[in-house]
Amino acid sequence: MELQKLNLVVTLVKNGALEQLNTATDRAFLGIVYQKSFLLLIENDCSKNIKDLAKGSLAAGLVAYLKRDDIRRWLYRSRFEPAGEPFEIDEEKVEAMVIPVSRREQPEWLLRWLNPKKVALICTERTKDTSREIEEKFGNKVVFYPAKVTKDPDDPDETRQEIKHCLSRFKAEGIHPTHIFVDTTGGKVPMSIGAFLAAEEEGVSSIYLVGKVERNGVMIVDDPENREHGRPIFISNHTQA
Repeated sequence: MELQKLNLVVTLVKNGALEQLNTATDRAFLGIVYQKSFLLLIENDCSKNIKDLAKGSLAAGLVAYLKRDDIRRWLYRSRFEPAGEPFEIDEEKVEAMVIPVSRREQPEWLLRWLNPKKVALICTERTKDTSREIEEKFGNKVVFYPAKVTKDPDDPDETRQEIKHCLSRFKAEGIHPTHIFVDTTGGKVPMSIGAFLAAEEEGVSSIYLVGKVERNGVMIVDDPENREHGRPIFISNHTQA
């Protein structure tokens, strides 16, 4: 029965239907679907369906990073907390955050309304000027680590390694993992995958910022000075660890 349901998922991926899921809740659901789908396919040795499922953008990035035998170990090892729950954490507990940068508005909203004390920005060659502007604008209230420039934004493992380095530094400075957060909103899809994987491996929470304004089918933050224009949610909540 589970494999019959999975065939529907594979069919939807092949026809591009799941690419229309643009809200944060939909993306969180899609991540869980892929997670369970890979496990079922591997256990039943459905190699053809694995290739079909890999045509989905999120799954493609994951397959590019993980070898086939590694997927089983990773999925069994990881325990994902319920995704999509509101981010309702007291400001004093938001001590450190890693933020991949694409549009300026998303990291600016996080810095303005979540008030992390220490921040590491992850950018690309295209967005490094944006990162510099953000650091200059908020440098009087936030301690910024030197921005990490990802050489290959299509390589989730590079982003994963860079973020793991940032998280290790936060921990070395005495910040408890329950007070560290990784944003998965900005950057290309492989960067988001790398960010999520790094957070899971280091046992820290990952979040996603849902915007209020729809643009090209995606909900974005349009006015970072308006708190109502953003709604952070958990992708994986480790604050109770």
